[in-house]
Amino acid sequence: MKLASGYFKSLQMQESANKVMIGTDGCSSNNNLDMQEETKFAAMIAKCNYGPETLPVDVLKQWSLTNAPKVFGIDAGEIAVGKLADALLLDMNNERFVPNFNMYSNWFYASNCEAIDTMICNGKILMRNRKVKNEEEIIETAKRCSMKWMK
Repeated sequence: MKLASGYFKSLQMQESANKVMIGTDGCSSNNNLDMQEETKFAAMIAKCNYGPETLPVDVLKQWSLTNAPKVFGIDAGEIAVGKLADALLLDMNNERFVPNFNMYSNWFYASNCEAIDTMICNGKILMRNRKVKNEEEIIETAKRCSMKWMK
């Protein structure tokens, strides 16, 4: 949308036998790399173009959570013995989950990344209580590096 280069033909892909996955495509056309936001945009654009029944929550779950590991041959995408231990722990007391009649619907349509409390990648906790270890140092380093690129 940022580059105004068209929209994804999600209805045709939903009806095809192709494995579709939602992802971010880099800062040149999306500055925040927020997967939750990408999923919401995908759903909203599909509904605007094809109607409100397009891309129901179960399809969004597949496209954003389970298809990518299958496509890339990674043993992940579900919580099970032997799978890679990647997970987001959501703050279910976040106002965007109240009321919570359908957690995935709330996650895809009402919530945002502010509801993520903890992030675990390959069994390692990368963020807990919305804090990344050495976060201030990482931000300062990023600021310094980005200023070097601007020269």
